[in-house]
Amino acid sequence: MQIAHHSDTGGLKLATSRHIQSGPNSAMLKRSSIPYSLIPWIAALVLAMMTEVTHGQRTQKSIKFNVGYDRTLPVGMAQKWMKMIADAGADGVRLVSNPDQPVRLAEDKFKSKSTVQVFAKIDKRQNLIVEGASFNLSDSASLKRWITSIKSLKSIHPDQQPGAFGLTNEQLVKVYEVLGKPYPKSTRDQPTADVVRTIRSQLGVKISADSAALEALADEESRVPEELKGLSCGTVLAAAIRPLGLVLTIGNEGKQFSIVQSKSVDEHWPVGWPIQERPSKIAPVLFKQTEVDIEGFPLNEVLQAIEAKTKIPFVFDQNTMARHGIEMHKVIVNIGRQKTFYEKIIRLCLAQSRPQLKAEIRADEAGQPFLWISR
Repeated sequence: MQIAHHSDTGGLKLATSRHIQSGPNSAMLKRSSIPYSLIPWIAALVLAMMTEVTHGQRTQKSIKFNVGYDRTLPVGMAQKWMKMIADAGADGVRLVSNPDQPVRLAEDKFKSKSTVQVFAKIDKRQNLIVEGASFNLSDSASLKRWITSIKSLKSIHPDQQPGAFGLTNEQLVKVYEVLGKPYPKSTRDQPTADVVRTIRSQLGVKISADSAALEALADEESRVPEELKGLSCGTVLAAAIRPLGLVLTIGNEGKQFSIVQSKSVDEHWPVGWPIQERPSKIAPVLFKQTEVDIEGFPLNEVLQAIEAKTKIPFVFDQNTMARHGIEMHKVIVNIGRQKTFYEKIIRLCLAQSRPQLKAEIRADEAGQPFLWISR
């Protein structure tokens, strides 16, 4: 296949010749732009409750309420709330005539003991307002669960809560920085084991592998089909080992990196992350106008041509395509002459696969965009 780019229009045209063979919460958080690091309060509370149920462990805390209220409330209303809060599990309740009391949580720690001060208020609708939630007098069960979940938290500060991979935001940032180093070599058709060794050397950290992973990596026929040079080591590693049924896990507070079978774990490091900005902002070249005229060319060759033109790495979900029996070199693409942008051309091409493929713009750990092609 011969690819001709029209220098006058910047267009893309595929012209028949011979075929090219190709193989199948802080400034620190802001800088790293970590997708999963900022856990909403409700998610943190649910996570803590799940941890308690699963492991039978609970960090004991004393929970004391300071409840502000307006004297214009109906007589006895504040006292009803005082009783309900105590019955729900609070270790102390104090009423304060202050309707404008700020709602917040505070924690006093002394050695192994801690007391969480819940500064709450009763609003004009007679609801109890706490940080991240509100309750009415019929919500006694919900209030009890909320108090129980607060007692379960390792810390009341969201940045210190275990989030993705059991890591706090600070730990996740550090892992991001380690895995964000760029991969320095070509990966296309390189043995997967060699790519893993290069990443381990590049990162300067130990990456362990269980026996099943070592056996899979020892397969000399296992090679990386895409060109991933320049993407971050975390994304390259996750993409390279995925076709072998392997994944990267993070443990020991972000200090342990392990390659294991995907079926042996519930959570693993992903192939890239959701973008946090508009696609046209993070990958503007994909929205550049161009002229296209494609007639009877294999999907893999067309995508390879677009990748070369846009300089955006294409990463393929090899597992999903194998599961659905999708062979890109057998998918013949036809797109009539038109002027459009690259992102739409890619969508039109992928739609001609059966079943249809889709493209998603993702970012690696360093914030560099790439195209994830899957079902």
